[in-house]
Amino acid sequence: MTAAGFRATGLAATGFATTARGATACWTWGTAIAAPGCAPLWAAPGSAEAAAIANGANAMPAPRAIPYPSLRRWRLFRKAAIRRTSLGSSGAWTAIRSSRNAQDETRGSAPRDPGRMYSIPASGGPTDPRFPRPNSGIATRRRMERSSQGEHGGSRAAVGAHARHGLAQIAADIEPVADDFTKGLFARLFALDPSLRDLFPANMTGHRATFLRVLDHVFTSIPQPDGHDDLIEFLAQLGRDHRKYGLTEAHYDTMAAALIAEVHAVYEPHGGLDDEDAAVLEQGVQLLTGVMRGGAHSDPTPARRRARVVEVLRPHPGLSVVRLVADEPLLFRPGQYVETQIPQMPRVWRPLSLAMPPNTQGQLEFHIRAVPGGYLSSTVFGETRPGDVWQFGQVHGLLRPDGDRPVTMIAGGTGLAPMKSILLAMSMNANNPDVHLLVGARSPGLLYDSESLAPLAATNPWLKVTQVTDARSDPWWLKRPATAYRALPLRHGSLVDAMSRLDLTGHRVLIAGPRGLLRAASEAAVARGAAPEDVVTDPL
Repeated sequence: MTAAGFRATGLAATGFATTARGATACWTWGTAIAAPGCAPLWAAPGSAEAAAIANGANAMPAPRAIPYPSLRRWRLFRKAAIRRTSLGSSGAWTAIRSSRNAQDETRGSAPRDPGRMYSIPASGGPTDPRFPRPNSGIATRRRMERSSQGEHGGSRAAVGAHARHGLAQIAADIEPVADDFTKGLFARLFALDPSLRDLFPANMTGHRATFLRVLDHVFTSIPQPDGHDDLIEFLAQLGRDHRKYGLTEAHYDTMAAALIAEVHAVYEPHGGLDDEDAAVLEQGVQLLTGVMRGGAHSDPTPARRRARVVEVLRPHPGLSVVRLVADEPLLFRPGQYVETQIPQMPRVWRPLSLAMPPNTQGQLEFHIRAVPGGYLSSTVFGETRPGDVWQFGQVHGLLRPDGDRPVTMIAGGTGLAPMKSILLAMSMNANNPDVHLLVGARSPGLLYDSESLAPLAATNPWLKVTQVTDARSDPWWLKRPATAYRALPLRHGSLVDAMSRLDLTGHRVLIAGPRGLLRAASEAAVARGAAPEDVVTDPL
C-alpha cells in the first residue's frame, strides 16, 4: 500500500469508517483466542490436566485457593493440584482447604523472626566483601529449637512460619547485593549455554534490572495467602513475552539451574542454605520457570510479526509519526501497546503505543518522541526511513472504557496515541458514553495532532476535547508550529490544574503520558471524586 493510500484510510474519522467492518472482524478474532473452552495457562499441552479439560472435566481452580504456610503443605498443594480432576467436584477441593485452615487455627503460627535466615559468624571467619553481613538468623535458632524442643512440638510453629516466609527473606537478602547478583547470574547463564548470549542485546543493564524486579515480585508474592491468580497470570504473560527471544525448553531448564546456583553462591560465604531453605528455593524457581513455559505453550499466535514503514512524519524537532503496513493484521485492543524492535537496534525491544485501532489492512501508526538518553526513540527520529521493517512481539495494556460510564482521558504529549486509538474505534459505534479528552503540550504549536482531533470532535457529539498548554507562546526554535489547534478549546496551565474544575465521580479515568504526569494526574483524579480502581494507567 502506498503512503497516499494509507492517508486515505488512516487518520480522519470520516476516512477511517471505510475499515469499520474489517476492524470489527479483527476485534472478534482477537477475543476468540481467549474464548471459553480454551485450556487454561497452567494446562500444558499433552498433560493430564489438558486431556481432562478436553474430555469435559471441570477446570482446576487457581493455586490461590489454598494458602501454604509450610513447605510440607506446599508439597501437598502441588500433589492435590495434580490430582484435581480425580476429586470430582469443587466440594472436595473446598474440604481440603477447610481441613488445612482448621489445622492452622488449632496449631497457630509463630511470628516472623525479624532476623536473617542464615547464620553468619559474629566475628572472624571467611567473609566475602561483596556481600554485607546479614544479622544472625533463623537457621541457627531453628536448628537449636529442633534439638532442644522438638519432642515438645515447640518448634513446629517456628518452622512453618520460616518456610512460609523463606522466599520473601531470600528476596530481601539479595536486595543489598542486587547488582552483583544479577551480573553473576547472567554470567553463569551464558557460561552454561553460550548460545543464549546472542538472544539478548549487548547492553544488559535494563534486562538485569527488570529481571531483579520480577524475581523480587515472585519471591514476595508466593508466600502471600492470596493474589496467586494474578501471580500465575503475570508469569504466564511473561512467558508469552519471552517467545520473541526464541527461547526453547532447554533454555528454561538452564535458567532454573543458573538461578538456583547463583542464590546458593550468595549464601555460601555465610554458611550456605540448609536443606529446608534449599527446597523452598527450588520450588519457587520451578514455579517461576514452569508457569512461564506453560504460558509460552498456551499462546497460538506468532511470537513475532513484521510491518514495513511506509511513511515517516516529523511535525517538529524530536517527534516522529511512523506509519506502517503489517504483513498480517496485528491483533490488539484499542489503547494497547506492543513490544517493538527496529532494524537499527537488533535484539532491543521497547513498548510503543498504537495510535490506530485494529483493521484488516494491517495499518499501524506510532507517535514517538525522542527523549534524552532514549536510544531507540532518538534512533527512530534520526534514522527511520520508508522501507524499514519493524518487528513486534506481545501486546499489552489496560486502557479501555468501561461500559456506559463516562470517560475522562488525560493525555500528555505522545500519550495521545493510545487515546486516539480508542476514540477512532469508538467513532465506529452508534452509541458511546460521554468522553472528555484533555490533551496537553508545552506550547500551542506542539499540539501536533489537532488536525485529526478537530473533525473527530465535530462529528461525534459524545466527544469533548480540551487542549492544555504550559506556555502561551511557542519557543523560538519551533519553525513550523501546528495551527489546527485553533479549532478546539485551548487553556493554559498544566493538565493537573485543568483537572481541578472537573467532577470525576463515577468516571472512568484513563491517563497516558510522562511518568510524572501519571502519578500527579492519578492523585488529582482521586481527589476529584474518581474511585482509585477506576483510575487506569499503563506503566510504559
